[in-house]
Formats: sequence, structure tokens, C-alpha cells
Amino acid sequence: MPQSKATFRCVIRQPAVQGRQTPLPQPGQYPPPNILEKGSSVSLTVNNCESRSYSVARRVRVPGDLFSNKFAIILAAVFSASVMFPLLCDFSGADEVGKKSLTKKAETAGTVEKPKYTKFSLRGRVVWMAEALERRFGIQTVPEAAERMLALETPGGELHPIIEDLRGRSFRKDERFQGVDVELLVRRYEGSPMIRVIRIYALKKDGKFELDYWCDICAIGMYESGPCDCCQEPNRLRERRIEGP
Repeated sequence: MPQSKATFRCVIRQPAVQGRQTPLPQPGQYPPPNILEKGSSVSLTVNNCESRSYSVARRVRVPGDLFSNKFAIILAAVFSASVMFPLLCDFSGADEVGKKSLTKKAETAGTVEKPKYTKFSLRGRVVWMAEALERRFGIQTVPEAAERMLALETPGGELHPIIEDLRGRSFRKDERFQGVDVELLVRRYEGSPMIRVIRIYALKKDGKFELDYWCDICAIGMYESGPCDCCQEPNRLRERRIEGP
């Protein structure tokens, strides 16, 4: 495995009143006598990927022989500790990009707006889209598209394609829902022409009835015909009269 060369830079920064910034000399070089004022900082940057600062707690005199001074021992320790920095940077450099990306996503996740939609009711009959297109407009679709999409056809002739989630699929699984007058409470999401069924009502001469499926054993309602989600016994179609319009 090739070894990467560690590069680091250490800067002694005096308080703002001094207005000076002095690079730390390499071992074997000696700076002129200097005074590090209280509040000075030593900043260490390794491989241009991390910077750490150490604050000077009290006024320190750094003589010409930097490495014979007590403060030089502290700086030497800083240099010794920096030996591991390049290795950490080499192995975690790519991870840092991923971490920053995940952090940004986490921060923005709570601010993402939910899809906008409008909720309204439509009346008509549920039909196969392919059949309605041929009947209404003379458009012939390929044979495999005959029962590919369901749509609500309104008395005015509008066709509203239905999203086939559990509610929408009930029209495919139970033919009793097709070709009868219904009212659908639906959602239409901004930017989509399709409708999502929320509730199904049958419109009969003697009133309006909400339709769903019911298990008499478990006393739970379901969205589509089939075995009960709990006991696996067959459910039944339930009609509940709705008072009002």
C-alpha cells in the first residue's frame, strides 16, 4: 500500500492588538526572541483537512533556542500528536464527504414540504380506460392495454385515471364496483392528472351508501375483497347508509 506524505502547517497567532502572525520554524531552525502574549493561539493544520487551535493561557517568553523552552515542549507534543492526523485524514477523507452529505440531508429532511394535493368528490362510473378511449374518441389501444388502467368517467364525459393502491385496486378485484353509479372522495396531487381514491360511495335510488369490506369474526374493516387480514376467513361487502347529500 503506497504511503502518503503528511503535510502540516503550524501558525502562532498573537492577539489582535499585536497584529502579527509568525510561522512556526522547522526543527533545527531558531526564531528571534519573542513574547507570546496571553490569548495567543497555536493553530495546526494537517493535510489541509483539519485545523486545531491551542490557546496560550498566560504570557510566555520564547527565547532564541525554541526547543529548550518549556513552551517548546508543548509545541513538540502538538507536533507529535499530529503524526496520526494524516492517517486519519487519508482514511476518513471520503467518509467526511459522505457524513457532510448525510448531515445536510438530515438537516433539510424536516423542511421538505409534503406533496400538495386537492381533495374533492367526483361522480360517475368506473370503466377501463382503453374501452372508454375507443368508445369516446375512436382511439384503439394495443390488446395488452385493454385492462391496464381504470378511470372514472363522469356524466360530462371526463376521464380521470385512477391510482391503483389498495382502494383503487378494489375496482379491479370486485366487478360489482364497475359500471354502477358511484361517488368517489379523491385526492389529486399537484402536477399529476391521476386521482387517488379515499372513500367509495354507491349512489342508489334509495340513498347513498359507503362501501368497504367487513369481517364478522374479527369486526374489522378492509379496503378490498378477499381473506380477512386477521383470521383469513373471507370478508364481505359492507354498505352503510350515509345521511345527507
